[in-house]
Amino acid sequence: MERRFGAAYSYDENPRAKIFRRDAPKATDAEGLRRLLRYNNWEHDPLSAAGYAGPDEPRSSENAIAARYDLLPRNSTQRRSAFGNTDAKLCSAEECLALRFQAVSGPTADQQPAFAWEGEWAASPHFGQPGVFNFDWRTFAAEGKAALSANRVPDATCAAVSTHLLQHTFKPAQAYKNDEK
Repeated sequence: MERRFGAAYSYDENPRAKIFRRDAPKATDAEGLRRLLRYNNWEHDPLSAAGYAGPDEPRSSENAIAARYDLLPRNSTQRRSAFGNTDAKLCSAEECLALRFQAVSGPTADQQPAFAWEGEWAASPHFGQPGVFNFDWRTFAAEGKAALSANRVPDATCAAVSTHLLQHTFKPAQAYKNDEK
């Protein structure tokens, strides 16, 4: 992809990678991570330029951590659509053991207006969805005695489970660098 379409499709040089590289070190707590995962300040962020539409592309709402194609300017070379980042989830090690996580539903409304199925989007299929996506972060937890305890789960078991998940669930970052070059 990178050879065919340029740096915007590279692992290290696409707009999202640049924003993560710049802002991830500032996410030092859960609140900072929540802000990072919902970040889309495309109108003011210089790293939101020269993205997927090529090196001459002006700043674009698709070139953000929480991309939103509904915010593309009407004169954009990219097609506006009700498409993009739809949620965010996170959990700490403690929350993981307690079978808890934090999540927020819907496109980001942190620096942007909340997405609504109104105007040009009213005729788009959206059965069962709220009219406006303007939700706060919520904590979700397993009910009953399902939670794990560091006292009940030996470190060796946690390490084995983590190793298994990393080897069989997540693709190493280096593998992505070589995809479709």
